[in-house]
Amino acid sequence: MTTKETYKKTQILSTIPPYSRSAEPLEPIPGNSKISLAAPKVFGPISTLVTTIRVQGQSPGAEVFVISLADQQVKANGMASRGDQRFVLLPGIVLNCRDCLVATQRIGMDASDLPSEYHSVFVHQAPLSVSEIGHVKIESCYFFNGDYHLWVSDCIPGALVEVFFDGKSQGRSLSEEGIARLTFSDKPQRAAQVYVQQIVKGIGAGPLSSITTKPMLSTFFGQRDIHLQGLIAN
Repeated sequence: MTTKETYKKTQILSTIPPYSRSAEPLEPIPGNSKISLAAPKVFGPISTLVTTIRVQGQSPGAEVFVISLADQQVKANGMASRGDQRFVLLPGIVLNCRDCLVATQRIGMDASDLPSEYHSVFVHQAPLSVSEIGHVKIESCYFFNGDYHLWVSDCIPGALVEVFFDGKSQGRSLSEEGIARLTFSDKPQRAAQVYVQQIVKGIGAGPLSSITTKPMLSTFFGQRDIHLQGLIAN
């Protein structure tokens, strides 16, 4: 690491506010002067639409900071309750396409090193026109606990994904890291046309992807299920 990189990392870490006294630090490991903390990982993809950041690898009880190496600002911050968790962007923070995000954690006076740009997640610019919004990919439909669920990929992170059939909306969900999971309001009928699209706030809705329902031959939890087949991008 060069002297310039070391100085930059020191500057960023110095901007992190003191560790919250409400959480108890871990007991020191026998034979070690301090606890060695590994840096958590920011999970992507991420676009300028998102309002929460998923972080993995933090220790429960640690304070987590999501930092942009572009402007050396903390974008999200919170106490970890588990090793895979979402952190809400700080008030007034909106991500932009210049941000490259990393995460660090702190327990007491011990903090993990700030990751390099190589380990960062770059923020992608969300579509600025309807023509830039693409099709989503319908991966599967499954029946569980009395409801029908749809798994959709190739979404814009932070976009609203909507499914509808029978002439009305049947469910909505925000895309997280390009994936959306939706629960149907009603049960689709046999040979029904199901449509899915993604919506970018302030811009509009993208093109429709559609599939046709098909009854399965076996039963699931004693009820006849319906599979969705034949993805057609309209």
